[in-house]
Parts: sequence; structure tokens; C-alpha cells
Amino acid sequence: MLTPIKMPPGVFKNGTEYDQKGRWNNADQVRWYQGELQPTGGWTRVAVDPLTGKPSTIFSWRDNDGDNYFAIGTHRKLYYYSDGSINDITPTALIEGYAKTEPGAGFGAGPFDEEEYDTARTSTSLSFQATTWSMAAFGEILLASSTSDGNLYYWNPATIPTQTQAALISSAPTSLKSILVSAERHVFAFGADGDPRKIAFSDREDFSTWTTAADNLAGDLLLDSPGDIVCGRKIRSQILVWTTDDLHTINYLGAPLVYGVQKAGDACGIAGPNAVAATLDFAVWMGANGFFIYDGYVKPLACDVHDYVFGDMNTFQRGQVTAAVNSQFNEVWFFYPSSNSDYNDRYVIYNYRENHWSIGNLARSAWSDSGVLDYPLAADQDGYLYQHEQGFTNAGRSRVGDIFAETGPIDVADGDRNLVVTQLVPSGCPNVPTCTQVKFELQQAPHAPATVVGPFTFGRADGTADARFQAKQLQLRVEATSDAPFRFGTLRLDARPGGRR
Repeated sequence: MLTPIKMPPGVFKNGTEYDQKGRWNNADQVRWYQGELQPTGGWTRVAVDPLTGKPSTIFSWRDNDGDNYFAIGTHRKLYYYSDGSINDITPTALIEGYAKTEPGAGFGAGPFDEEEYDTARTSTSLSFQATTWSMAAFGEILLASSTSDGNLYYWNPATIPTQTQAALISSAPTSLKSILVSAERHVFAFGADGDPRKIAFSDREDFSTWTTAADNLAGDLLLDSPGDIVCGRKIRSQILVWTTDDLHTINYLGAPLVYGVQKAGDACGIAGPNAVAATLDFAVWMGANGFFIYDGYVKPLACDVHDYVFGDMNTFQRGQVTAAVNSQFNEVWFFYPSSNSDYNDRYVIYNYRENHWSIGNLARSAWSDSGVLDYPLAADQDGYLYQHEQGFTNAGRSRVGDIFAETGPIDVADGDRNLVVTQLVPSGCPNVPTCTQVKFELQQAPHAPATVVGPFTFGRADGTADARFQAKQLQLRVEATSDAPFRFGTLRLDARPGGRR
């Protein structure tokens, strides 16, 4: 008889191994799409030489002629990328920031009258946060602000080649945490003038007028929050503002108040300035110890890999968390630093259409979804740029050995009898026989010694594989054997009940 092995899509990695029975519980560089397991797309390197500094933000837009542009901010520089060329447009007086969060031990930090005068403190709770950029398009003009610098700059592609550097908007607020352009064409500045709860907005259609007057619509708002502003994003007709503790919404009211603000949720603060992925319909973000979604209401997002992600994260560096929309596959990726890394080295994927999760290892510090280009553009902490979902290699290097998925325990026999397996019959696309192999970890009982059998390759003309093993409980591992696409569905075991062991 044919015994099917088919698990629900996605990885489940909460609780114990017993809690993960009958589910995929580990994976790397795979996704489940339309119910089937397949490898994530590969990536190609955009340029030979890296950027200077660690990229934190990639922003895409088009000019009035329809030409494509990407702005990339690192902790040292500001660049634009267009037509295969990377160009440095760093403002002249830009203050260099930090590639990662650094502990603070300043001369004036800590309690008074402790430690020696005129020496740096040995330990404080202060820290210098990893630098991130916030960017927006004002028509074809790029607006950009770095958290280490706090000023607002602009760069107009129409001035190429005369404007070689982004220019300071001297009238704008300073010490900014984040910026955006509203649907009504006001520029918003979050954390304005160093006030952690102040939001300033410019006059309509004018990013140089910020002082409120009778003949303009500039103004400001103050959040009623115990937290500090971290970032802002647009969704539908609203503006969302995250603090370290909560979420607020800003709505357009018209003159004379122009905008109003109200709290949308408590205890749902965000991990870092780039830890949110916003679409037209919803926003998903990582908090200090969980995920949240806003679709008109704030709700905790149940996560099948919560224990794995938050149980092994470098929380001191979580300000580097980068959320990324991969709309081609209905996914939001969160890149984050594991406990053994000072930089993002892992990811967790949430499929928002099919409602399942996956995990893996990949170093990315910035991301821009497809749209302006046909493929997503990403960067790693070393300053290299990549186009994703292109081919199936790692910038030309094989990913065989990196692409896999494995299950928790699966009971295949009842009572005290074994299941004797003689053949494996996979389902999926025609590439399964030539692109995958499977292994099994066999057990006679929970916590009993395990035996590994395989790998089994599907080299027969009918795409099946002969096998000779028996077990009451097994764990399945699927591996890629070539850098090619595949879709792996149900695996059927040609088997019969066996004897007692």
C-alpha cells in the first residue's frame, strides 16, 4: 500500500520536538508556495565593488521621465543606483554613524561622583544605535535623513550632473528619526528637533516651509506616549507612527488643524526603524518579543517559529532588524541578528496569503521590493548589492548543501509493529527526480536511538526510488542536489506492516 507523508506548509518550531510532530521543523533557503516546497530564488551581484559602509536602507522611485532610481544609505555614505551605475551623492557635512549598535561610555555618563574625573565611564546603560536612513520621494526629488546625522537632505535627478551631492534643507527640523511624504504632499519629520515625541510637518507642496503661520499649513503634533518615536510609514490614507512602546495613527483633518493623531495600540512597540513592512493594505512588524499586524486594528500575529526566533536573537543589535516585502511570493522577510552575530545573519519569512512561516540563514541589511525593477534589490553588511529571485545560485556559487527542509517526528505505524518501506514515490514538478534527494532518521520509539538511512535519489525511469528500511517513527529531510527549481509535494511510501521489534 502507499502511505502518504504530507505535512502542512511552513515551519513549526515552537515548544519541544514532540510538539512539532507531523510538521516541518527546520529549513534553509526554501519556501512553501501554493502548498508545495520549493527553493527560494538565487541572487546575482549587481556591482563588483562594495559600497562604503554598511547599507541600512534601499529606496526606489522613478523620475518624471520614467527612469528608475535606487537610493542606498550606509552608515557613512548616500548613493544612488541607476542604469547599472552607482553614484556617490553623500552630503558634504554628513555625520558618520555606526554600522552596529555600540555601547556608550561617555565622559559625562552615569551617576555623579562615581569613577575618576575626566575619564570615560566603564559601564553605562547608554548606547549608540546602528545608523539607519529614512527616505521618501517628493515628486521626482529624493528626500533623505540619517539617524546619526538627523538633518533633512534633498537630491533632484533632474539636476544630473550639476548637483553631485544631496543638499541640506536648512529650514527643516533637526535630530530626525524618520521622514515620509503624506498623500496630501506634506513632508513629515518624526522626533523633530530632538523631542522624542514630536512630529513636525511642512507646508503643503513645500518642503522648505516648516514654521506655522496664518498663510500656510505647516504644523506639529505631540504623541501622548511613554515611548520614543522610532519610525513612521504610510498605509492606505493613514500615517502610522511606531514608538518603542506603542502605535499611533495620523489622519488628515483639513484646515485649520490639518492633521490629528490618536493611539492605535499599546504594548506593540517596534524592534527598530526598519523592522516594519508596509503595503497598501496592512503593516507587519517585529516587536521586542513578537510580531504584530495592523489592518485597521492592531493584533498580535501568531508565529509558528516564535520560540526559535526570539530565543536566539542578539537583542542588543535588534535595531538592525530589516523587514522586506517580496510581493511576487506574498511574503514578508525579517532579517535579524542571531545571538552569535553583531549583524543580520538569519531571516524569518511570513507568507501573508497562505499564513505560514519559514526560517533560514542569510546576511542582508537592506531590501527593496520588485516594482521599479523586475526583481528585489538587496544589500549585505559588507556593502554588496544583489538582485534576488534570479536563478538559483549564490551569486554564481552553488547552493547545494544549503537548501533543505526537515520534519519533526512522524508516526508511520500503530501499536508495536513496524512499517516496512520498499519504495519511495515523490510528487511535484518533473524536476523532483533530478533535483532532490531524501534522507530518513528512524526510531522505534520516542527518545530511542536513531538511525539515518539514505540519501535516496529518484534516478529510476519512473521517478521513484527503491528503499529497504523499517520503523515506527521517522523524520524526513529533503535536500536539493542541483541549482535548479523544483516543487516537492507529497512523498508516498510503498510499504507494508512489518513485524514487532
